[in-house]
Amino acid sequence: MTVKKTALGMFALISFLVASRVIPHPPNFTPVLAVAIFAPYFFRELAVAVALPLTAMVLADLIIGMHSYMLWVYAAVTSSTLISYVLRYTDLHLFRVGALSFGSCLIFFLVTNFGVWLGSDFYPQTVEGLIACYVAALPFFGNTLVSTVAFSGLFYGLMRMAGQQDRITQL
Repeated sequence: MTVKKTALGMFALISFLVASRVIPHPPNFTPVLAVAIFAPYFFRELAVAVALPLTAMVLADLIIGMHSYMLWVYAAVTSSTLISYVLRYTDLHLFRVGALSFGSCLIFFLVTNFGVWLGSDFYPQTVEGLIACYVAALPFFGNTLVSTVAFSGLFYGLMRMAGQQDRITQL
């Protein structure tokens, strides 16, 4: 892929992600985790794959507002990209897309809500408070899961339709 195509592809994906976060949408219903999962397949360089969703997250946060849990959110998104990067040469194909989608959502849920519990006064700093935080966040998990599975399926299908067999066989 040429530098020009790579830059254009990154710009398009970043614009898509920023728009998905700033337009009205159900809470946590965005393609961010799906792009984090597929970034290592779109762009082979790890630094580019990690930078793609993070750049979009920062730009969107500049528009919708910065918050004290951003590092937790960014760490969870980055972990999805890193796990996908490491696993991209295994033989699980479409099953792996589903597993990565579910696993990424679970990591995001656990990490970000741990950050909410740890960094806020909403919940007591006890095991019961942590459990209460996770229980209160369950509806958001559902939105994250549905959007990540749907967008991952879309990206998988688009790659197959585009004839990206050399990359898709790694899925």
